[in-house]
Amino acid sequence: MKENGIEENVRTSTGMKVFLALGALLLGGIIFYHQRKYFFRLEDLDYLKNMSTGEDLKSISDIFANLSYCFKNSGGSMIGLAVLQLVLLAGEGFANIFNTLLMLSVAVLICLTVTGKRQRFFFTTFALSILIALNDTWELSYFWEFGTVLYFLPAIFMLLFVMYYCRLLDEFREEPSTKEGIFIFACGLLAGAFNASYGVICLFTALFSMVLDRLLLHKYIKKRMILGAAGSAAGVIAFMSAPGNYTADSIIRIDFIQAEIFPAVVLLLVVLAILLRTGGWLTISQIMMTVVLGLSVIYCLILRVIPGVSGNGAHVGCIVLSLAAFCGVFYQMNYYEKKNRLYGYALLLIMIMFDIICIFGESSGVI
Repeated sequence: MKENGIEENVRTSTGMKVFLALGALLLGGIIFYHQRKYFFRLEDLDYLKNMSTGEDLKSISDIFANLSYCFKNSGGSMIGLAVLQLVLLAGEGFANIFNTLLMLSVAVLICLTVTGKRQRFFFTTFALSILIALNDTWELSYFWEFGTVLYFLPAIFMLLFVMYYCRLLDEFREEPSTKEGIFIFACGLLAGAFNASYGVICLFTALFSMVLDRLLLHKYIKKRMILGAAGSAAGVIAFMSAPGNYTADSIIRIDFIQAEIFPAVVLLLVVLAILLRTGGWLTISQIMMTVVLGLSVIYCLILRVIPGVSGNGAHVGCIVLSLAAFCGVFYQMNYYEKKNRLYGYALLLIMIMFDIICIFGESSGVI
């Protein structure tokens, strides 16, 4: 009966679902509006050309020639650069739609990672609002094509990877099936191949999940859980194997992203403190995400102090992971105090207003 009471306590009314859906559409519309307003920029302009010849990008064959050049001279993710150039080749209109849908997908996956069947509308809109709020400026941001493809597309694979391990820990699952093993291997591989830092975060997730599975659940380490770690490591190796990573023009030296990681981390710590202070408890997956987030922040800070190395991938990856961890802890609070939902709705409304003021204030030159 207690579980039923909890489920009823976190049920979202139809009217509130409509309000949240409208909020999400509003935020998605804002993203799309500014995607149209700001054209290709920075690295987008570089990769609109065949870098081996200097001519404009015209066909798929130019993309293959460019990949060969980048592999030797600038490094980075070959699969990521291929997707980026396909998006650029498709044109500005397609890129605007692609970027907007990708950001909405990341928000949905953040929600699905932590909430199960309840409050999906709220946490999708909430995650999207914070992603926008943490974007310092629209001109040098993670919303242009280069940043979206290389930092938010791998975030989808990372969130799928983390979501699987969360389910595995919370549901006390036995040995995963062969299909599940292939799935987590592929997610880890793609996350690392798109951006090495995402592969490192997935590796942290897999390794610490195995530790929790062994120490807290007193189970043997599942063989197919190891596949996730192996896929993540393979992805990182594939990314770092390009000789161009170690040249003066290496892509890993690029540091144009402007985003704030620490507000999201602070939000997580505040809510975590409140939850523990009120006698709440954390699920095993929330313990895992909190520790992995801490390890990822340390990893990000280490990259920041290494000369000539950009921590952009780790930076944005930590933002996404911190939002998932924060939403998970906040969702847990709703299990105990229904009034906490009112605080959540108030915070969401403030976030949406903040997003609108900052975005249009910047575009008008006021901010």
